Amino acid sequence: MVQSPETEAGAHPYWYAQVLGVFHTTVSIFPSSKSNLPQVSSTQVEFLWVRWYGIEPGYRSGFKYSKLPKIGFVPENDRFAFGFLDPSVVIRGCHLIPAFALGRTRRLLRSESTLARKVGERKDWMNYYVGMFADRDMALRYSNMGVGHQVSRIHAQTLFSSTDGESGRQDDEDDWDDVIDDNSAPSGKRGEDSDASDEDTMGSSSESDRGFDDDEDEDEDEADEDEDEADEDEDEADEDEQDGGDVSEGD
Repeated sequence: MVQSPETEAGAHPYWYAQVLGVFHTTVSIFPSSKSNLPQVSSTQVEFLWVRWYGIEPGYRSGFKYSKLPKIGFVPENDRFAFGFLDPSVVIRGCHLIPAFALGRTRRLLRSESTLARKVGERKDWMNYYVGMFADRDMALRYSNMGVGHQVSRIHAQTLFSSTDGESGRQDDEDDWDDVIDDNSAPSGKRGEDSDASDEDTMGSSSESDRGFDDDEDEDEDEADEDEDEADEDEDEADEDEQDGGDVSEGD
């Protein structure tokens, strides 16, 4: 998690990202003939390769609503789905809880062979909840009571008394039950169409708003179910074959 540069009312205090890789490289600056630099200047640069999460738009969270912040991966068609991050801006690791009731999907990243997922995984969780109370330090960062914690009063007001004027779901009880520069940084939200302007937010929470075709999605879901059933049948066949071999050895 990193500090959000957004300062407007209602902005979430943090941005979230999954670290995919930790890298370092040597950058050399070659002076031009007109430059006053005497020689080549080299320095080592460390950076993180990340996959961004976005805040679920319209979802009300905070102490007032007794709900954890809700985030999800930015869809791959958004230019801010992946990025690079200066390690020095990282505040700490955070605890994420999958929204199990919402299930998994491959629509956020359709490629099966990718370094963005663990080996063997083909889908992402649709959403996650941020564990604000994972430890004392984490809880204080959301309450504006920690010594040295850089959370503005605006952010603290948002967490303690979120406004009812936000667009989106009016009733989200079912959901609970069931560095960074201006040119390369996401907006922090999982919002609307990212092609409209640099001010736009990062993808939508509802599947229809993300621009996915419903018929295509249904076909993919059916294909996924058939594939899962085939895998289960194959596993059962392997178990039967193993059991048969054990019986033969016993005889």
